[in-house]
Amino acid sequence: MIRVLLVDDDARVRRGWQMRLALEPDMMVVGTVEDLATAVSTAATTQPNVILLDIKLPDSSGLDGISHLRQAAPHCAIIIITVYDSVANQRQALSAGANAFISKQANFDQLLALIRRLGSP
Repeated sequence: MIRVLLVDDDARVRRGWQMRLALEPDMMVVGTVEDLATAVSTAATTQPNVILLDIKLPDSSGLDGISHLRQAAPHCAIIIITVYDSVANQRQALSAGANAFISKQANFDQLLALIRRLGSP
């Protein structure tokens, strides 16, 4: 079972991802949070296989939080998922330690494949 933590400032986005991932028999959402501070504490408690992390968060940039999430859950994969899908953001995310970067406009099947590739225990 791939354990997924959802981190996005928009409750509708979190609900949508959660509902969609619930349809996947090999995935389980272990938390849905809106800010980095809660994401770090939730990651430490739940030890997800994958964190879906938005760049824009109310208390910090998701990119700035990657190192904190790595400390909290050292073995998880971090996928940046954002509408801010510029080449500069992609480079910064990967340099900061994200495992992957995908646009929110991407086909959801692409995201599922990425979660499975990076999060398989």
